Amino acid sequence: MGTSIRVEASGGTPEVRQLAAEEAFGAVAEVDRLMSDYRPDSELMQLNARAQVGPVAASAPLAAVIGAGLRVGADSGGAFDITVAPLVAAWGVRQRRTTPPSPTQLAQVRPLVGTANVQLDQQSHLVRFARPGVALTLAGLAKGFAAEVAAGSLSRRGLSRSEEHTSELQSQSTIS
Repeated sequence: MGTSIRVEASGGTPEVRQLAAEEAFGAVAEVDRLMSDYRPDSELMQLNARAQVGPVAASAPLAAVIGAGLRVGADSGGAFDITVAPLVAAWGVRQRRTTPPSPTQLAQVRPLVGTANVQLDQQSHLVRFARPGVALTLAGLAKGFAAEVAAGSLSRRGLSRSEEHTSELQSQSTIS
């Protein structure tokens, strides 16, 4: 997901903390496998490629996060929008391009952005895009979802989050 994480837990035995930390990292890796827009093999990227052709069945977690993104988009009056992937690509954000897209490029991309371009059936988890070129990015939600899933790994084992270094994000497990 383009970030690093650090898991800290308190309570329980060292063995329980180690198991919970490993489970938390596994849960984050699974969210990355499902929702990353950096990995071409992620479920999200596969959905982006196929949902413009017809309905695509999404896993329950992916459908839930897409649904949350659509609700946040509606609640924010469109200020938050999970369909901005084509616009992000046009601006070359990942490539750190310093030149803006041309007005013609932006005009071509604008119709692809907007939650009206996404149809989600929450019961069947089917996702369909209204037109070719629409693509989702869950970067604004997937990290929080991953943190919730990881925290659940700790709480299921009766552990709590350590209060030390809560603002640090590192790729390691801290057992205290």
